[in-house]
Amino acid sequence: MVQKLMLLLVMVALACPVPAYAEKDGVLDSQEVQFASWLLLAFGKPEAVAANDVIVRAYAPQFNGSWQPLADYVTANAPFIGSLQATLEANQARLVAYVAKETVYGYGAAKGSLDDLWDRVLDPIVAHVDSVKTDPKVIALFDADRCDEDGDDSACIELEINDLLADMCRTALTVFPAFKTFQITSESGGRLNGTDGTDILVSRGDTILWGGPGADAFVVGWVGHMVIEDFGPEDSIVFPSDFFGDTLQDIVSKLHAVSDRPEGLHVEFYDGAVQITFRNVHTIDAFQVLALDS
Repeated sequence: MVQKLMLLLVMVALACPVPAYAEKDGVLDSQEVQFASWLLLAFGKPEAVAANDVIVRAYAPQFNGSWQPLADYVTANAPFIGSLQATLEANQARLVAYVAKETVYGYGAAKGSLDDLWDRVLDPIVAHVDSVKTDPKVIALFDADRCDEDGDDSACIELEINDLLADMCRTALTVFPAFKTFQITSESGGRLNGTDGTDILVSRGDTILWGGPGADAFVVGWVGHMVIEDFGPEDSIVFPSDFFGDTLQDIVSKLHAVSDRPEGLHVEFYDGAVQITFRNVHTIDAFQVLALDS
């Protein structure tokens, strides 16, 4: 059983100082104020709304509401958040480096390295939400349920595979906040082409991915053979930690085969159920490997 709030608690992956527990009781307590502030910062923009719609269509998770109310709130009531979102996007490299360090060295390895960033981008939003927390419209938007994991609580659900993969994709949106496009292949695979900026390309089935210039994220979104045509030094290969583990050591332990072929490095996991070919690339830096939580 999991708590409803844990659906979007991607701040855990980035050590964002937001508590995990709150209660739907008609008021916003300090925890819900913090959580609401994070939601507005990370997801209160049109790009995130559109990306979440893609996630919902692809994975049909049990939690599938639109994020449009978050973007509408920012536009109508807190336009200053736009500049804070831009600051977060400008610090994307720091966010990626944080997750990379945690993946390579383990939990806590990068502790504290983002504290100054959260002070700059989150604290002003917390102050705003705290000042309007008695507004009925704000309460309706952000009042949340507490899940009693020890009882038969309707606020709790059992997460299924598609839920975990959907939430991992949502986490990717926060690690790569400057993303220009967010794309997911169909279950049977296909081809995805990126842009000249940051692209988050999620592979399912047999796929061919081209990210283009910029720091791109190539994401394992389910079984199949992912062929990456232009994996570069700024790019990342992303694994869902629910299935591959939280660390590089965990991911390596799932390896079934590795071969350096003329066309490039080829790796297989889970008896070949997941395969990745890095065309024209024969070595990958450890810090290009990210494990993302759901």
